[in-house]
Amino acid sequence: MEIQNTKIRSRNTIQVYTLGSHLGWRKEEKVPHYCFFSSEDSGVFGNGAVHWINLRESQKCDILAFGLANEEFWPIPSPPYTNSFGANLCSKLTLLGGNLCVVHSNYQSINKRLDIRAFKKTNNGNSQGEKTEKQREYDTWSWSKEHSIAWEVEVTYTPFVITKCSTVLLWENETSNLRCFDPRTSTLEKYWDGGERDSVYVQAVPHMNSLVSLKELGEI
Repeated sequence: MEIQNTKIRSRNTIQVYTLGSHLGWRKEEKVPHYCFFSSEDSGVFGNGAVHWINLRESQKCDILAFGLANEEFWPIPSPPYTNSFGANLCSKLTLLGGNLCVVHSNYQSINKRLDIRAFKKTNNGNSQGEKTEKQREYDTWSWSKEHSIAWEVEVTYTPFVITKCSTVLLWENETSNLRCFDPRTSTLEKYWDGGERDSVYVQAVPHMNSLVSLKELGEI
């Protein structure tokens, strides 16, 4: 997918490329008028859709999904935040533990805190009212707070994976130090000291196996 930002009326458009179709970039889709997101944001894939945070609403964390199967847009329920200015800028979408998650950072208070909420399917739902089929499906999903990580020093962290032991691995921003949060003891420990040298060149990417062969699809 390619995101294009037009300066006129601050609108986004999307072009879709289907692997194996040999049709190239096609069918430019217009983002709903009430949504706007940065063209530098590649989105987060989960549950068969790519998700972005709507930057047009600064006081809440509105999320827009684009389904890869039907190539349509729809909103998903917002996480339960207290409305405040810049709420969308303090939130980040990511995929952790196989779930679409919102990481909400609070760096303003003396006690820093980072909350991780996951979007999970539940047995409860309310399908009343005029809703699309996808919106009715999401009525059975809700946001669940998985972790709340607190610390006191003047640093910030970015979580990038939840392990099989339910611990959370985080990068210490602006360094290459790796931290590990253990929810059983609520402790944040240094996992690896990478120092500050060449820290901008260090990145961790969780590996995911794929059965799709680009060569068999004729893409390489």
